[in-house]
Amino acid sequence: MFLWLWSNLFLFTLHNQRSVSAISEGKINKPWRSLSAGRISSRQVRMLIYCMYSAIFTVSGTMGGAVPCILEAFSCLWYNEWNGVSNPLLKNLLNGVGFACFFAGPLEVVTDNSVVSGDMKVFMWLLVLAGAIMTTVHAQDFRDIEGDRVSGRKTVPLLIGDQKARSALVVGIIGWTALSCWFWDLGSAERPWLSCIPGCVAGTIVVWGFYWNKTREGDRRSTLVIIMGKSS
Repeated sequence: MFLWLWSNLFLFTLHNQRSVSAISEGKINKPWRSLSAGRISSRQVRMLIYCMYSAIFTVSGTMGGAVPCILEAFSCLWYNEWNGVSNPLLKNLLNGVGFACFFAGPLEVVTDNSVVSGDMKVFMWLLVLAGAIMTTVHAQDFRDIEGDRVSGRKTVPLLIGDQKARSALVVGIIGWTALSCWFWDLGSAERPWLSCIPGCVAGTIVVWGFYWNKTREGDRRSTLVIIMGKSS
């Protein structure tokens, strides 16, 4: 499971950080990255990428999770190499697909079953997670806004404005939290709406961080909390 996840994530990271725009943006937002710091060259990264494709297909072919692996590889190429990142809507869509694949692959390895088997509830839950990520993934763009502006990237905060982007994040987090509670049928049959309250309160607390501390460090911490919540 961990080998599947690590190999696919490592391949995505290599693709994501090797372009000229990613290197220039990284020098401002993430100077510790190997390419931005000059510790590795683009040519060396390209050779690593070729090796990693052999690795991920070998791992998924022997351990399981082949379909999520192929779909993740395709979305990774579209996002990083075929300019998918230049369109904010397409960028969010590919993020949702990519995260769903990262959830599905290890799950198939552990259970030795496809996510579309049985009553399809696992697959439906993955669709919910993908939708939640698609509509809230721009949370990570707040911390990188300066570097994105310099590199010419079009992100949701830069296109619609900081305040509107944060408001959209509020709606997305609280809305998907409520839907998740309904999906898993939490609470009593008489008052099912009560099951949404704890989750929505937790979501509101998370969202409040994006309003209470709008500094780059504050946005970084709030984004980390969101990522941990989605991953759990």
